[in-house]
Amino acid sequence: MNVQGTVSPYIGNLSFLSVLDLRNNTLNGRLPETLGRLRRLRVINLRNNQLNGPIPLTLSLCQSLRTIILILNQLEGNIPNELANLDGLEELGLAANNLTGTIPLFIFNISTLRVLNLHKNGFFGGIPNTICQKLPRLELLYLSNNPLGGLFPTSLCGCQRLRKIDLSENYLSGSIPGDIDCLSNLEDLRLVGNTLTGSIPPSIVNLSRLVVIDLMDNNLTSGIPQELTKLSQIRYLRIAFNNISGRIPPMIFNLSSVEIISFMNNSLSGDIPQMTGISLSRLRELNLHGNQLNGTVPGFISNASQLTLLQLSRNSFSGSVPVSLGNLRLLERLNLQYNQLTADPSDPELHFLTSLTKCRQLKTLVFGVNSFNGVLPNSIGNLSTSLEVFSADASQLQGKLPTSIGNLSSLWVLELAGNNLIGTIPDSIGSLNLLQRLRLSGNNLEGTIPHELCQSTAMGELLLQENKLSGPIPNCIGNLTRMLGIDLSSNALTSIPLGIWSLTNLWYLNLSTNSLPGYLPLDIGKLVGLQYFNLSRNQLSGSIPGTISNLKMLLDLDFSNNTLSGVIAQNIGDLGSLEYLDLSLNSLSGTIPKSLEKLQ
Repeated sequence: MNVQGTVSPYIGNLSFLSVLDLRNNTLNGRLPETLGRLRRLRVINLRNNQLNGPIPLTLSLCQSLRTIILILNQLEGNIPNELANLDGLEELGLAANNLTGTIPLFIFNISTLRVLNLHKNGFFGGIPNTICQKLPRLELLYLSNNPLGGLFPTSLCGCQRLRKIDLSENYLSGSIPGDIDCLSNLEDLRLVGNTLTGSIPPSIVNLSRLVVIDLMDNNLTSGIPQELTKLSQIRYLRIAFNNISGRIPPMIFNLSSVEIISFMNNSLSGDIPQMTGISLSRLRELNLHGNQLNGTVPGFISNASQLTLLQLSRNSFSGSVPVSLGNLRLLERLNLQYNQLTADPSDPELHFLTSLTKCRQLKTLVFGVNSFNGVLPNSIGNLSTSLEVFSADASQLQGKLPTSIGNLSSLWVLELAGNNLIGTIPDSIGSLNLLQRLRLSGNNLEGTIPHELCQSTAMGELLLQENKLSGPIPNCIGNLTRMLGIDLSSNALTSIPLGIWSLTNLWYLNLSTNSLPGYLPLDIGKLVGLQYFNLSRNQLSGSIPGTISNLKMLLDLDFSNNTLSGVIAQNIGDLGSLEYLDLSLNSLSGTIPKSLEKLQ
């Protein structure tokens, strides 16, 4: 059903109406005051429409109301105090509107209330500490995404039927009360994005029905309570973005029901012991990024047959990457970057990459900034055809870039900068038709830039600086019309193609420190989006074209160390955004243009 238009004021004539359910339509306009005539109305559900204006005061006359659901509309103003008359209300759902003001105290006095959902509005003024004194039947409490502020309520024990609490993104301070275990029916606890301090209370272990604990993005300290390992029903355990320290209790990984573990961006330390008999049969995500963990990558992770995300980046893991990771057949994202991982010294080939060819769902593979000192195997061409990101910057990779890389037909990003790769850029890269970012800078690659690269028509960034590339820049580069940034500096390139001046989307162009001769054409004025332009340390001659004044977005211009001659164009001062200008070590003559005084 797709009911449109407004709610007719004549609806108030339906005096026997007990249920008004028009959810998931495109109703707009204000709710009519005539709703107050519906004295037998028990349920009003107008969820997911486009209703606006205030909540009608006359709703307070519908004394039979048990359920009000106005979620996902555009209602404005305050919650009317008149609704205090609805003393039999069981569910109040006003989430995802534009309501403001403080939450009226009368709401916390409706003893029949089971569900209170005020999520995603503009309520402020805190949560009263007495919230649970008169709400003995409350089961679901959703107040998240409001700028409430104030302290976390210290006494929730009056709401002993509470099953779900979401107080995320409320700017709450204080700590999680130590007696939270009085909420023996609690299944779901979400306190994300506040400024809570103190420790996770050990008493939380007594909440045996807990399925979700989400405490991420607070200022919690101390360690992970050992007691958490006894929560046999837990499925989601997220304590990321806090200041938790100490070791991870090993038996956390023996929670058979757990699906998501995220401890990222804390100060956890120590190793994860190698354990046997750990199945992790339901684990889908394991995120330990940004801690101080060390030791080897535990082999038991390979038993997590449902794992789709494994993020161990920014730690101090050492040793080789277990080839058993290939058993993770559903793995989609693997991030091992910023560790101290190495290859087997007896065989420099990175065999774990070969094992990952069995992970046919793999989309993201990141393992840069390690100490592999190894060789990319030709088998990388057999990685998942769904692979979109292959990133291994600064990992002491040796040898050649395998030609089989061209088999990765879904690749968007290829990053191998800051390694010790040798040989030429394989022509097969031209088969990567979806490639948007190619970063091979800081290697020892030689030969020419292959023309086949121009077949990657989605290319937005080409970063090949600091290699030993020679010969001309392919003229077909002008066909890469989506190009945003090019850095070919510090090579031995010998010509600039005319096509490069037609790349009007460029914002970054660095061809410095090559052997580029010739004149600058008038066409440089076409690069109107350019912000950084560096042609320094080449063999350019002739004058600087006056069309350079078209580059109004330019912040940084460096033509130094060439043999440019003639006068500096008077209109160069029209480059009003310019912050850095270097024309030194050329053969320019005449006076410095007066217009440059305008530059700040």
